Amino acid sequence: MKQNIIFKCFIILFLVASSLANAQKQLVVVSQNTKTPIAFATIKTAKTAGFYTNELGQFTLQDSIKSITINCLGFEQQTLSINTLQDTIKMQEKPIPIPEIVVRETAEKSLEIPLKKRNKSFGSLLLNSKQELILVANPYKAVAGRKINRINGLIKKHFFMKHAKKVRAKKQLLGSKTVIRLNIYTVKDGFFADKIYSSKALKIATFYGESFSIDLSKENIYFAKEGLAFAIEYIGNVCPNKKISYKNQHIRPATVSKQNKYYKAKTYLKYTFKNLEHIVPINDLINSNLPKGVKPNFDINLNFGFVLD
Repeated sequence: MKQNIIFKCFIILFLVASSLANAQKQLVVVSQNTKTPIAFATIKTAKTAGFYTNELGQFTLQDSIKSITINCLGFEQQTLSINTLQDTIKMQEKPIPIPEIVVRETAEKSLEIPLKKRNKSFGSLLLNSKQELILVANPYKAVAGRKINRINGLIKKHFFMKHAKKVRAKKQLLGSKTVIRLNIYTVKDGFFADKIYSSKALKIATFYGESFSIDLSKENIYFAKEGLAFAIEYIGNVCPNKKISYKNQHIRPATVSKQNKYYKAKTYLKYTFKNLEHIVPINDLINSNLPKGVKPNFDINLNFGFVLD
């Protein structure tokens, strides 16, 4: 009898301890001024790999986490202790500094740099969720100082369309939407520096491949002589229940294998929630993993199209 009582007490204590260990907080991030949710803000913690708020600004936090750091372009960064967290976290807006540049004085016709449609080798690169491909573009004379009115890009067809063996994975992809965004950075000493623009999140059906186009005509972003950096950030896949799926997710941003006559290009791979030492030039990564006998001379870069004034 005593053994049964002791056993039952042990089970109860175990269940209580488990529930406490798995206790979660449901939180939402909003703008302090407008009270609107901030979608896909980054949340960094000491114990996790980092994650995003969902499209409603919501996220779930384990009670075991001691503090979080919240970031979103256009808002002040916040580092908060778990003990002081409210259910609604209000972010203070912060102006985005736009660097001064020398604007072209002579009136010229609009210039279109077309998105290359076909590439025989390395027509795309695999990009996992929580990663960013960043094209650093140092403009030549014909482009420097021009205003950027539009950027075009392409996410290529998912591999499962060509090799549709994993039916479950295929169904999951069809039931969710890939979420990406375009980021623009200043360039300093040939390397990307401060983020000056983030597009609204773009939902793309990457199962079939899809192009995207970002209107920048009202943003007053100019192709600085020092260069600009243009990035595709892959957030994850949004499921019908609004949750973000990160596991085993990848997309295929289109690439080109030749430099063009408008700017000198170099592409980097950045891990969203890791430090700068984890940034890798994409061609170093490709060339270091080539089979024996293949010369390491690839020059692969993100494929973007531009409309400039």
